[in-house]
Formats: sequence, structure tokens, C-alpha cells
Amino acid sequence: MIYSIRIDRNDLDALNNILFKHTPKENAAFLLIGKSTTNNIESFIVRRIIDIPDTDFNIRDGNHLQISTRAINAIISLCEVNHLGLALCHSHPKPLMSNYSVSDDIGEKRIANIFHSCLPNLPLISLLNSDQEYHARYWADNSEPKQIDYIKVVGRYIETIPLSSNTYKKHVVPELYDRQVLAFGESGQRRFMETKVGIIGVGGTGSAVAEQLVRLGVKDFILIDKDIFDVSNLTRIYGSYQNHTRSYFYNIFNRKRPSKVEIAKRNLYRINNSIKVLPLFSNVTTTNTCKALLDRDAIFLCTDDQWGRSVVNQLAYQYLIPTINIGVRIDSKAEKITGGTGALHILRPGNPCLWCYQYLKADIVANESLHLEERNKLIGEGYVKGLETNAPSVISLTSTIASMAVTMFLQLTTDFMGSNGNISALRHDILNGTINRCRSDSSSECICKKVKGFGDYKSLNTV
Repeated sequence: MIYSIRIDRNDLDALNNILFKHTPKENAAFLLIGKSTTNNIESFIVRRIIDIPDTDFNIRDGNHLQISTRAINAIISLCEVNHLGLALCHSHPKPLMSNYSVSDDIGEKRIANIFHSCLPNLPLISLLNSDQEYHARYWADNSEPKQIDYIKVVGRYIETIPLSSNTYKKHVVPELYDRQVLAFGESGQRRFMETKVGIIGVGGTGSAVAEQLVRLGVKDFILIDKDIFDVSNLTRIYGSYQNHTRSYFYNIFNRKRPSKVEIAKRNLYRINNSIKVLPLFSNVTTTNTCKALLDRDAIFLCTDDQWGRSVVNQLAYQYLIPTINIGVRIDSKAEKITGGTGALHILRPGNPCLWCYQYLKADIVANESLHLEERNKLIGEGYVKGLETNAPSVISLTSTIASMAVTMFLQLTTDFMGSNGNISALRHDILNGTINRCRSDSSSECICKKVKGFGDYKSLNTV
């Protein structure tokens, strides 16, 4: 099992400010944490920082600190009420002791015994910062602590701080990527090759994103789409050919035409047959399908339906998985384009979510989440308008937005834009040819705030 910590960059900076505000004395803080368990990775996700008042320390000097029993009991009660785990954080301002001390071992084991006797089903970890050198461990039950392998910091870019030799399998950079190495260096190219990506919807935008990513060097994909290839898809789906429009080409899932995910998978393998692709012929609103995304480092949200967008929007904040939402709308009248917008939203802690932008509509999400029979009944009675309508789509316009999204992926993985890469949303006016940065207010009552960091301890709106 590999163990990791996921934390928002703003939270990590705030935590470090707390830990070193009394230098040269040691200091401590608590974190409330959620948890995500998928495949062979167990991640502890930071929900909230709890600063410890000065009055709650029995001892605090340059070599030792001791937190009062009152403070320990209070934080355990807070964990119980919120059904969240706990991280014990402290500093070693002096570089003479960069790792855990014998005093740390004794003190943390004492707290672990108390914590697990009260809350046996919730996780307890510790994090030590010694002059920006991090160490972390997981106190599972009453056993000896397990080393945490890495910290994943999510901000304007994704930073991975390795804590053990198990963090990454080092990829050899092939000569194939020499031109990209000139732009991002070997370290940047390795980040592309190490990043696990999920793409929801492999139509006009999703198939373009997938093809660009595999050519960049991404090696691990999950593709999700419930649609079967349609004749009109040939004009905008990358990897599709005229043969796919013929009913005799091949039969998948007992249907006459292939699925979009199968076409996308075959296309990616044609470009690089050494990659890993998991095609899921399903809807992301299905619980097992949605949970398949939990080990991803980045997600591209290219689906048309609002229910699916709302589910992944919540997942992005609940599990701290950066997600790039892609939307293209073309307005036409009398067979003439009258307007059009391409939109990108970078969904991560600190950025507004799709509800904040009013990009999602509650009535549409509710209607889409109805059981099919119930929805058709209400449509027939006039209570619900039909939800599936054909909209204009042009490959050059969908590809433009897809390319913008992949550029945001470059920023997330390499920070090549620096401080200019702190982007919340981009809006492309198709008729004017302009691109503007956008940002919305974010309410403390919005779901993106309420679910942040809970991980598996809150449910998603799936079936």
C-alpha cells in the first residue's frame, strides 16, 4: 500500500506560517482530514487547519513540546462530530533534529492510543516540518507507524513532495520527446509521463484532448463515455474513420456501431502502444464508474450533461483532484452562426466551482437524475422539457477549446506560466476571437466549501 497526503497549497502555506511563528520554539497545529482509498493508494486529504492556542501547551521550547490533555480531548470531539480523521503537525525549527525525535515517538504514540480508543475507524497521521524538510507517518490502529510516501500539493500547479523512494517509478525520457524537452526539460516531460488522467466524454472536445495528451507523453488514461458512435460524429471525433459509420465494421456491446470510448482507446494505442487505457462504457453518474477516477492526478470534464458535471464538480473539491471543465456553445439561426462561447473552468480548492459560476442549473441536474421511466412520464405530462437536443458543433471550434484545456494541463503539471498561471476560468468569444480571464464570487455555503477534503466520508450524487 502507498500512503499519501493531499493538501491545498493555501492550506500548506498557512500551516507552515503557524508552525514557525514562534521560532526558535517548536509549535504545533491540528488538521482535520478525510480519506480516499483506491487500488493500492490510501490518501489523507486535508479539510481544515486548527491552530492551537498558546494556553493549550504544557511545554513548548526549542527541543520539545507537549499539548495539554484538554486540547487533545477537544480535537477528538471535533473529529467525532465531523466524522473526520486527525493529523498532528509540528515543527523542528532547529536543523539539528530534522527527523522525528524519541520524544515525538512517545508523545504521538500516547495520542494515537487515546485517539484509536475513542475513534477506531478514523485515521490518525502526523506531519513534521523541519525547515521545509517534511516527514510524515500514519498511525494505523495500535501498530507501529507506517511511513507516508509523498505529499501532493494542489494549487496553481500540482507539486509532489517525495518522502520515500516509493513515490515514483523513474521514467526514461525517449528521444521521441526531444522537442518538448527543449521547452520543459526532462523533469517536465517526466511529469507528463507520470500524470494519471481521466477524461469524461470523448466526443468533439474529449477526443481532441486525449490525442494531444498521448502525443505529449501521458501514459495512463481512464476514458468514460456512455455513447455509441453516430454517423455525424465523424466530422469532429479524433480517431474515427469512415469504416466506423458502417454497420458491418465490428460489433461491440451487441450494438451495430462501436462505442466512442473504444474508438478513442484504439486511436491512443495506434499512437503509443505502451500506454495504459481503461475505457469505461458507462456514465460518470454511476457510483463505480465515478470511483474509478479517485486515483487520477487530473481530470478533463468534457461531458454534455449537467448531472455528470455536477458529480465531477463535487469530486474535484471533495478529493482535491484538479479538474478542467470544458464547454463549447455555438448559437445559430437560419443556418448562420450568431454567437458562440468556449469556456474553461479550473476546478480546485481556492477556485470557484461550477455552481459558483452558475454554470450548473439545479432544475436541469434534478431532471437528468430522474429515473428514465419517471423522466419520460413527466416529459409526456409536460412537467419536464426534453433534455436531449442536437446542437451545432464544428471541429475547429471544439479543437480550439480542447487545445486551450491541454495548455492548462501543461500549467498544472509544470507551472510554466508562473504566477500568471493562477487561472480560475477562461472565456473564448468565438465571433470576436477574444479570450478573457473570468472569476466568480464563491459563497461559504456553496458545495465546493462544504465538501472540501472529506473524501470517502461524504457521498457523491451517483447511482
